[in-house]
Amino acid sequence: MPTATPPAPVNRPARIRARLALFLALSALAAEPRATHAQAPPSDLEGDWLVSLARSGAEAARKAGAAALVLGEPQAGTVSVEGAGMSVDLGAFFVVAPGQALQRDSKGRLAGALALEDGAGGGLGELVVEEGRANADATSFSLAARLAPAGGEPVALRLRGTRPPFAEPVLTGRSTRASVEGAGVRSRFYEVAVAADPAGFPFFTVEGAGPVLVDGQELPDVPLTGRLVLDARGRLFGAVASPVLGDGLVTGTLKPGKTSPVPKLVAKAQTGARRFRVSSLLDKAVAPILSVRPATAVAFGPVELTAAAERVFTVRNAGIGVLEGAASVASGDADFVLVGAGGAVVEEIPYALAEDEQASVRLRFQPAEPGPRAAVLAFTGGGGAARNLSGVGQSLRVTPSAGLDFGNVAVGASEDAVLTLTNVGDEPLAGEASVSDGGADFALLQGGSEVASIAYQLAPGASRDVAVRFAPASAGAKAGAVTATGGGADVVRALAGNATPAP
Repeated sequence: MPTATPPAPVNRPARIRARLALFLALSALAAEPRATHAQAPPSDLEGDWLVSLARSGAEAARKAGAAALVLGEPQAGTVSVEGAGMSVDLGAFFVVAPGQALQRDSKGRLAGALALEDGAGGGLGELVVEEGRANADATSFSLAARLAPAGGEPVALRLRGTRPPFAEPVLTGRSTRASVEGAGVRSRFYEVAVAADPAGFPFFTVEGAGPVLVDGQELPDVPLTGRLVLDARGRLFGAVASPVLGDGLVTGTLKPGKTSPVPKLVAKAQTGARRFRVSSLLDKAVAPILSVRPATAVAFGPVELTAAAERVFTVRNAGIGVLEGAASVASGDADFVLVGAGGAVVEEIPYALAEDEQASVRLRFQPAEPGPRAAVLAFTGGGGAARNLSGVGQSLRVTPSAGLDFGNVAVGASEDAVLTLTNVGDEPLAGEASVSDGGADFALLQGGSEVASIAYQLAPGASRDVAVRFAPASAGAKAGAVTATGGGADVVRALAGNATPAP
C-alpha cells in the first residue's frame, strides 16, 4: 500500500501556525489559573462561573458552547464581566472584551450586551443578555440571551451558570491506544494527550500523533493539536488543527470514567467535509496528580470544649513530576486548625512531592462553643481536593466515661451507683437525664424514688450527681444506658450488671 509522510511539525502550513498563535493569545487573555475553588460561594453573583451555552426554542437540545466567566461585585446597578469561552455558532474561541458589564435591577435581574473578541482584538460580535437572574443562594443562574455574530444571523441561546467544582477533577492524561474513526479515517494505535491549558480550568489542550489510515493510505505520523473548554457536565467544545485531517470544530465529553477516576476523552471533530472521532481512556499521567486519604468526609463526633481530637490526612503524588501545593482550612468554623511541626497551629501546610512520594497533614478539632461545627479542608496542586469536616462541641461532661458496671446483684436485690454531670462551658446548661435502654432493670433515683427522668440546670463549672439503680427482675447479664441531654450533644453512658439467682 502506498504511503505518504505528512510535513514535520516545524514545517506545518502557515494556517496551522496561525491557529496555534491564536490559541496562545487566548490563553494569555483568559482568566488566571486556579488550583482549587476553595472559598464558599459568596452571597451574591461575584466570583467564578462555569457557563454552558445551548440553543433555545426549536433547537433547545443543541449544545452550543461553554465559557468560564468572572462576575464582579455588583456596584451602582451593574455587574462587570470577564472571561473566555468557545461558541459553535461563532466557530471560534472568544474572550469578553475589556470593560464589559451587565445591568442589574433591584430584583436581581440581569440584562445588557457584551462585546466578544477573538483574542487579538478582532470583533466577533456581541452576546445580548435579555433577561435572567441567579437563584436565591447564588449557586446557579439562567439567562435568556441572543448571540449576534459579526455579519451573521442572531441565534437565541440559554446560558446556564454554575459555580466551579470545589476541587477540580483530574482530567489530564495520555493514551497510546486511542481510537480514530470516521469517513475515510481509521486508527487503533493513535497517541493522544490532554494537558492543562495555561488559562487554567476549564481550558485544556489536546495533542495527537501516530499512524492513521487516511483515504486508503497508511500515514505513519498524523499530527493534531487543539484547545478545549468544558462546561459543568464535562461536555467539551473546541477547535483542532491538523495538516492532514484539516482544521475544524470539536465537541464531545471529557470526564472521569464510570467505574474508575481515569478520565475518558470522546472528541467528535468536523474539519471541512471530513468527520471523525477520537476516543480513549487517558490512563497515563502527564502531570502531578494529588491523592488524599481518607477519601471521604471526616466526622469527629462530640468533643468536649476542654479537649481536642486530631486526624491525620495523607497526601500523595499519584502522577509524574513534582507536585507542589498546600493544605489549608478554606472555609467554615475556626474550631478546625492545622497543626505543624512541634504542635504549633499554622495557617497552611505546604508540600512538594516527587512521583509516588507522600506527606502527612495533621488536623485538630478543638471546639470553643457547644453545638455542631463544620469546615472544609482544601488541598491544592495536582488537580486539588477537598474534604468536608464536621464535629460537635460538647459542654456537658459525664463521668465515669466508661459508664457504670454494677457487678453481681441477686434477683430481688438492688445496687446504686452515681454518674457525675459537669458543665465545662462558659454558659448555663439545661438538660435531662433518662434511662434510654435497659427496660425495668435500671432506673434513676430522685429523693429515694425511682423516676423515668431527671431535669437539671448547671451553671458554668457546676456539677451534680445522678443516682442510678440496678434492680434485676430475672437472672442473667443485663445492659442498659443513660442519656444526658444539653450542652451541644447528647452524652450516652453504658450500664452493665449481672443478675444472679435469688438466694
